[in-house]
Amino acid sequence: MRWYHGLLAALWLTACNAILGNIEHHLPAAAGGEGSDESDGGLRNGGGGGGSGSTFQGDAAAAGEAASCEASACESPPPAKCQGNGQLETFDPQGSCEAGRCRYTERLISCSCAADKCTTDACASVTCDAPPKPRCTDATTRTSFAAMGECDDGICHYEQMDEACDGDDKCLEVGGNLTCVACLSNQNCGGTKPVCNLATHTCRAQPSCAGLAKSCGPNQDADCCASSVVPGGSFNRLNDSEHPATISDFRLDKYEVTVGRFRKFFAEIGKFELPEGAGKNINNADDPGWDASGNQQFSRELGYIEEQQLNCRNDASTKPTWTHDAGTSTEARPINCVGWKAAQAFCIWDGGRLPTDAEWNYAAAGGDKNRDYPWGSDVPDCDLANYRACLSGSSGAVAPVGSTPLGDGLYGQSDLAGNLYEWVQDYWDQDKLPATCRDCATLKTDVVGRVARGGSYALPDTKLSNSVRLGLDETTYRDDLGFRCAYAK
Repeated sequence: MRWYHGLLAALWLTACNAILGNIEHHLPAAAGGEGSDESDGGLRNGGGGGGSGSTFQGDAAAAGEAASCEASACESPPPAKCQGNGQLETFDPQGSCEAGRCRYTERLISCSCAADKCTTDACASVTCDAPPKPRCTDATTRTSFAAMGECDDGICHYEQMDEACDGDDKCLEVGGNLTCVACLSNQNCGGTKPVCNLATHTCRAQPSCAGLAKSCGPNQDADCCASSVVPGGSFNRLNDSEHPATISDFRLDKYEVTVGRFRKFFAEIGKFELPEGAGKNINNADDPGWDASGNQQFSRELGYIEEQQLNCRNDASTKPTWTHDAGTSTEARPINCVGWKAAQAFCIWDGGRLPTDAEWNYAAAGGDKNRDYPWGSDVPDCDLANYRACLSGSSGAVAPVGSTPLGDGLYGQSDLAGNLYEWVQDYWDQDKLPATCRDCATLKTDVVGRVARGGSYALPDTKLSNSVRLGLDETTYRDDLGFRCAYAK
């Protein structure tokens, strides 16, 4: 039987070699390598001779740097190469960034060529009249090139001219022309004008605040869109020294988002679409921002938000604050019965985002004061917060925002404890917090839940502590659940 086993082994080895050979045959060759359809990392778009130019796309293998040019200049063209004995293929040293890739103008020089160099005058047939396209060298610098260049060893060199934008303006390419604008995205705006108008590239106030009556606070005469800067620092998450965190400056709504503000958003449904990455937290490099892949489905969901969420499915046992028609008695109440995704979309549309769990906790704890409650350590009562003990029979429930100013936090936020639970950005991962945190957020986990904070009118005072977190499915909408927004400083 040895001969039989040996024959099987030989057949098995032959089959493996055939499979591996087939796999190897279908693997793409390295850029510019033997057997590749590419030449020196560039895809040829056209030929030419006598110094005429066509465009090649630079590649990491040939250029010695990342192929993407979003954050770097295009100054590493593919190397020159002889095309037979009478022509040298070369590229202009300065390229243009197009669709995120470096592209270089090719030059086919007629000369005697050996060892990838011209052995006769390489500039005899070259005309340098095709400079690189103007480009934004970085976020604030416009770069252009002289119309005519000078030839050196067959390569065209063009004078480069850099011009810095004024102040904090950003460089923008529009139709091949460069201009300086105030903003490219909401990340370039902040303060009282957190929204970048992409039609004019200027920063503007929040759309939810346009023409909105001042009807918030204990006297119903305060700006419902008021916000304040929360100065950064360090504290203990959940008042637990095992979970220290450091937070950068950010701005946070004074009040929970009101019905009046949300009504502005409701009126715009179907008229806007959030772009990929919108609402990214500039303090957290890991934050991907808005995921636009589900925009179509989300738009359909928003179309039914009144019936599906805002009315809490018309459940008689609930107390939604939304009314189809505006009314003076409802506009200053916090919007409830809103799912996580609609809350996040509102904040991004309005120039912000949902705060992270750590940011919300930091504001409620008074930063390094590490308060038990937003107001301090005093036991909750109805002058400090709106919670279950404050209900009078069957009346009461959700109060207008800012009704208990004595319970405001150190940085001026109202209702951080009680009234409504508030959505934050993070996924719910039980109470598993990182050992250390710098502007962190739980952005991905195996569970689908999101974190809510602050307790509510319907719950006892034991749920008002800054150390209490709630995990909810992000599609949840309840009449004791709302949100507020955070913004760049």
